[in-house]
Amino acid sequence: MMTWLSRNDVKILVTEQPVTVDGVTYPAGTMVISMYQAKRSVANGALYDGTFITDWTDLYSEGITSFAATRGFDMVTVTKPAVYQTVSAACGSWMGYDDCKLYVAANKGTYFTGKHGADVVISNASEDSTAAVNALLQAGKTVGMVTDAQSGFYGDFICSYADFLTVADKFTVSATGISQKDAGYPAATTISKAPVVYITGAAGKNSSGFVYTSQVSSAANWNYDRCAMELMGFETTTDLSAATGIIGASRPNADALAAIQSGTPYIGYGSNSSTVAKLIGAARSSASGMDCLGFVTYPTTTLVNASYVVDGDDILYGYGLGWFSEIPEGAQVLVQMDGSKTPTEGFIKANTDSGKEKMNAYLDNSVQAIQYQGADTEGNQVNVVLFANSLTNKVHQRDEYAFISNYLFSSVLSSEAYVPTEAASYTLSYSVDGAQAPRMPPPMRRTTPSPSPPRRRRAAIPSAAGRSASRPSRQARRLFSTAA
Repeated sequence: MMTWLSRNDVKILVTEQPVTVDGVTYPAGTMVISMYQAKRSVANGALYDGTFITDWTDLYSEGITSFAATRGFDMVTVTKPAVYQTVSAACGSWMGYDDCKLYVAANKGTYFTGKHGADVVISNASEDSTAAVNALLQAGKTVGMVTDAQSGFYGDFICSYADFLTVADKFTVSATGISQKDAGYPAATTISKAPVVYITGAAGKNSSGFVYTSQVSSAANWNYDRCAMELMGFETTTDLSAATGIIGASRPNADALAAIQSGTPYIGYGSNSSTVAKLIGAARSSASGMDCLGFVTYPTTTLVNASYVVDGDDILYGYGLGWFSEIPEGAQVLVQMDGSKTPTEGFIKANTDSGKEKMNAYLDNSVQAIQYQGADTEGNQVNVVLFANSLTNKVHQRDEYAFISNYLFSSVLSSEAYVPTEAASYTLSYSVDGAQAPRMPPPMRRTTPSPSPPRRRRAAIPSAAGRSASRPSRQARRLFSTAA
């Protein structure tokens, strides 16, 4: 975000010492965006919560920016001049694009707390954390996925400290060193292999002219999915027999559909998931309009949504305004709209009685995602997850990517429990960072101010009292300030 804003000529401030706002202390390295600058409208346009429109008849394109929600970071707005003066007093000099590039290059890296030498829990927080896990698996390293639903690390990843060091400097992740002897050490299941992904909707090369014309002009959903897989480090394939999972916002072709009905795990999203929805006895309905950034609940917790549930991430973006009006017996409802809260952004046509009725049906606790394992309508055993709306739209809604990656990793879990490093006779000694182990202290800071640690997903920040003792409470770590 620092690079994006500064490239668009927004000037950046970074705190050089801790600062407290409304009882929350933000560490040195917190980014501050002042509205006292020429390009304040650029920053505001990217960071504000959005506008929820229901009385227009048309809109050219979805208006979603809301970077905090779509890219997954915490944001606090400061509008009282006295408070802003306190914040600005803790900041260093203004930084432009060149300064920010140097700053990010100098400070990018892993944030580690806890014990050295035993095991490391990698927080399931971002594209980089997913890419780090894929890099480990593709290198033949052993990685577990935390499957203990009672653990504060549920849905995270675990590997040995030695293996973690092979990716620590290549990705920006949050990691916690932990020993089997610690209270709260999580139970995990070993991931059997690196997932190999088949993406639906690929267009072939053209025989004349620009050979990639069709891939560029008529395969938008495939391109969004392709970029998402690249960002998360997944290996992709066009060979269905080599795929461990099928994903996509595009309609599966006949071969992909046959693979799904043969048991290859599939996660589909958006209106084109209707083909598979019908196969399992589900039905998708939709309202008129474009998109919605709304609040959700999680009626059932599985590994697909565990990282969101644990984080209290109650915001979901979706392009399409769809919902499942019918679901098959045995399906688990993963995500529902929260009818008690008003969306922060979106365009839904509610200027007619019919439009208002459909909008209310969509917003009033509608089913947004299901997971189903069982027989389809033709008797084939299938393993599918369906979302009624987009998960990768325009490569912007990255906060939803983990629904896809969680499903892909959970689909290749082995039957073997992850063996703690000490139990495997790993002898590298460890030390304790801080006096509260195994209660993990705040992330270690480097000797120079560094950017805030990558958070998990955007959430109403829970208190530490509501979390497992072995997991660090996640305060808002980035502070975007505005002043009236």
